[in-house]
Amino acid sequence: MSRFDLTTAELNQVEELVGRLCGEFSEASGVEFVRRAAELSVHLPERLVGFLERYRRESLTAAVVVSGFPVSDDAIGTTPGHWRERSLATPREDAYLTLLTSRLGDLFCWKSLQDGRLLNDVVPIAGDESSQTGHGSKVEFDVHCEDGFNDFRCDFVGLMCFRNREHIATTVSLMDDIRLSEEDEKVLREARFVLSPDSETVRNAASLGQTGPKLVPLLNGDAEEPYVRIDCREYMKAVDGDAEADRALTNLLEEFRRVQQSIDLNQGDVCLIDNYRSVHGRQPFRPKYDGYDRWYRKALVTRDLRKSRTLRESASGYVIDMTKYV
Repeated sequence: MSRFDLTTAELNQVEELVGRLCGEFSEASGVEFVRRAAELSVHLPERLVGFLERYRRESLTAAVVVSGFPVSDDAIGTTPGHWRERSLATPREDAYLTLLTSRLGDLFCWKSLQDGRLLNDVVPIAGDESSQTGHGSKVEFDVHCEDGFNDFRCDFVGLMCFRNREHIATTVSLMDDIRLSEEDEKVLREARFVLSPDSETVRNAASLGQTGPKLVPLLNGDAEEPYVRIDCREYMKAVDGDAEADRALTNLLEEFRRVQQSIDLNQGDVCLIDNYRSVHGRQPFRPKYDGYDRWYRKALVTRDLRKSRTLRESASGYVIDMTKYV
């Protein structure tokens, strides 16, 4: 994991851009907001732009953290008990997250999740404590790629820490750090595994289109620096009766857990995760539901928005409707 700390001069530059974006838009929503954020992001501090560009191109680490942006408890209000209780008191934080993630590609969101909002809340929800989603808490969030089942999954995930008083770590593992036998790697590159949509997607989607269970390889791409596509164990399995594939899957997950790193995000930190070259998760915790639980905001970034053109209303649209995937 690599960290970038904003200097005072750099923070002043960032605050000026955030102020401009907030002055033009009251909330992080709409095609014009996304376009304007991308335009302004080129004026981020030169050292920060270079840092993000190297990460975008090289992905030599599972995640990077950008620190130094101040966030106030009084300003953002209490942690919502549900994503539907979305706070409107965070335009400044939303602008900052959007500016940073715009340097990695195009932001997008799913129509089926959180009412199609550009940025999503990651908060513990009462009743979902044991779920393998961003709203679980009391069980470990298993290693996974974001939306691993989906052919249009993001290239990068951006997580901004609004509140993390109990220092509950995000976990990450990089593909380059694991060790697999030649036999296992060969099996993992074959379409012998089934990935299924997670419970939140199933619950909120009017229709899944072709995002239901599908047969896929878990590794692909370059022999030395492969891409990975996995989900939580609950939503992933080898083909029934394929003992060799099941063993390779077990070994892969054990390796990711062996090399796992913990990232303790502080208020205002933004963690950027490569969704093709690493996997991530979260340590378990016991929520209090007192308005001060762990609260992150999430952005999804793609390198190639064009591939989802038939699933969006316009070329500049950012909401992907998987019901159109037929």
